[in-house]
Amino acid sequence: MLKEKSVTIINNDHIRGVLAPSGVISKKLLEDMVDFLELSSPELMRETEELESEADAEQSWLSLEEMRKRSEMSA
Repeated sequence: MLKEKSVTIINNDHIRGVLAPSGVISKKLLEDMVDFLELSSPELMRETEELESEADAEQSWLSLEEMRKRSEMSA
């Protein structure tokens, strides 16, 4: 017998969410989903836009090469 993997989506006036067996949604995917939700707040989006605008105005963006070098130094 084939075991069906199912995802349940809850969307009503009081609660929203996704329920699924652990075989369908890995712990890593769950963490990514939570990060996505936390980073999707209007407050955080405004803050990110402000930081990007400041970096544009100051021309303070780092090149990919510089980021790689800094990443290797911190490892």
